Amino acid sequence: MSGSSLCASCGAERLGRFCSACGERSLEPGDLKLRKMFSDWLDSSFHLDGKLLLTARKLLFAPGFLTAEWIAGRRTRYSKPFAIFIVVNVLFFLIQPHTGLFSYGLTGFVGARDSTRTSYERRLVDEHLATSGESWDTYEAHFDATLQKHRKSLFLVMIPLIGGALVLLHRGKRRAYAEHLVFSIHLFAFFLFGLVLLVIPAYLLLGALLERLG
Repeated sequence: MSGSSLCASCGAERLGRFCSACGERSLEPGDLKLRKMFSDWLDSSFHLDGKLLLTARKLLFAPGFLTAEWIAGRRTRYSKPFAIFIVVNVLFFLIQPHTGLFSYGLTGFVGARDSTRTSYERRLVDEHLATSGESWDTYEAHFDATLQKHRKSLFLVMIPLIGGALVLLHRGKRRAYAEHLVFSIHLFAFFLFGLVLLVIPAYLLLGALLERLG
C-alpha cells in the first residue's frame, strides 16, 4: 500500500490507492499505457452493460422492486431513476412516429376537412382559418407538429403531478415526496419500456398482416 499523498482531483489527503473523499484512484506508471487504457475501457463497458441489463430486466418485470431498492439505499447496482426514464423516453419517441401509435392529429380532434361535424373545436378551427386566411393543409401540418412536440414533454409534466397525488393519498405514511417521485418515474419508464418492447412490435406486425390480407 502506498503512503499518504494528496488527491489530484479534490486535494484531500489520500491513504492508499483511493481517495476517501472522492474515490479517485492514484495514478500509477502503467496507467498511461495503451493496454491499460483498453483494459479499463473494457472493464467499465461490461460493468455499465451489466448495470443496464439488470435495470432493464427489473424495470420490465418488477418496476416496484427498483423503487424499493432505491428507498432502501441499495442503488449502486442499478441505473439512476431519471437516467432510466430519459433513455426509455428517447427510445419510445424515436420509434413512435414510425408506427402510427398515439399519432392523434387535427383530423382526430375536429374531423376531416370535408367533415360535417359541428363541434365547438371544429368551429374554432373554421373561425381561425376564415380570419387568418391560412389553408387547412398548412394549419393541419403546424397543429400536428406542435402536438407531437408537446407530447414528448407530457410525461415529464405528469411525473411530478402523480408524485404529488401519491403524497396526498398516502399522507398518513409520512413518506418523502422524493420516494413517490421515484416511483412515478419507474412507473412511466415501465409503461414506455413495455410499449417499446411489446406493444409497438405487435402493432407493426398486426398492421403488416392486415395489409397483406387487404
